[in-house]
Parts: sequence; structure tokens; C-alpha cells
Amino acid sequence: RSLVFQTSNELGLDTLVVVSMDTGKARNLAVGTHPQWSRDGKRILFARRQLNDFGLYTIAADGSQKDQGLKPFVRGQIGRWSPDEKQLAVVAPEIVNGQDRWKLSVMPVETLQPRFGLTLPE
Repeated sequence: RSLVFQTSNELGLDTLVVVSMDTGKARNLAVGTHPQWSRDGKRILFARRQLNDFGLYTIAADGSQKDQGLKPFVRGQIGRWSPDEKQLAVVAPEIVNGQDRWKLSVMPVETLQPRFGLTLPE
């Protein structure tokens, strides 16, 4: 019954906004990018840049959780849950032989230890 999207706020920061499809009321949820709903609709997975690195975070979709003080649970710029939310696919920047590359990793949500990884060529 709600839509989440990424936009820029008045300071130019990427911000996640949740809009109720029933009322049309919008509220800022968090500073971040690449949102994805959890299967039950209670959480949103998103990325945020901290200093010179990206991390993945989750936040309560209903606005009950504050944006400040959130801790990343894994390094990455884009994250996607599997349909059953037991696995997580993560895309993160990586430097290989002095060249910028993207690394795709798939990991169980319980351990966050990659069981598959692929560095994409140029």
C-alpha cells in the first residue's frame, strides 16, 4: 500500500521517500539509494555512502526507526534479497590491478559470508 523511491533533498543528498498509496502522504525515510522492500513490507534495504565507502542498511518502513545511528551490515552499493530473503546479492566497487571494477557476491543473510563472488570485467 506504499511506494518507496529515491530522490534528492534540498541539500542535494539522495533520500528515500515513502508515499502512502491510500492518502498520497509522503515522508522522508532515510538518506540513501537503491531501496528494496522486504517481502513482508516491514523493512527497506538500501545503500548509503559513508566517508569513501558504501554500506547496506535496513530500516523500518513505517518510519518508527530513526535514520541517525544506523549501522551498515555489509559493504555494498546495491543489494537485493532473494525472494525468500534467505540470500543477499551485493554489488560493491572493487579495485583490481589499479582498475575500478564491480564485484557481485551472493551470501546467506544469516552469515553474510560470500558463497559466490564474481568480479565483472571492464
